[in-house]
Amino acid sequence: MPTDRLHDATGDDLGVTEHPAPNVEPGDVVMTPDGREALVTARVDDEPGPLTALLEVAVAPTPLTSHESIA
Repeated sequence: MPTDRLHDATGDDLGVTEHPAPNVEPGDVVMTPDGREALVTARVDDEPGPLTALLEVAVAPTPLTSHESIA
């Protein structure tokens, strides 16, 4: 499964996550290592080696329900 490194808009490293899609793009939702949902805001760089990409994300403060949005 593809593995991506996550960071927020301030540059804080949020760790790595696995996602079934190899082409995660802005607008996709991924899970942080601590189980929070995060909206991908930018695909910053493709990573050489075992990581697929460096993704900038906006993290939801609590898990989202189907009728909520972090936009």
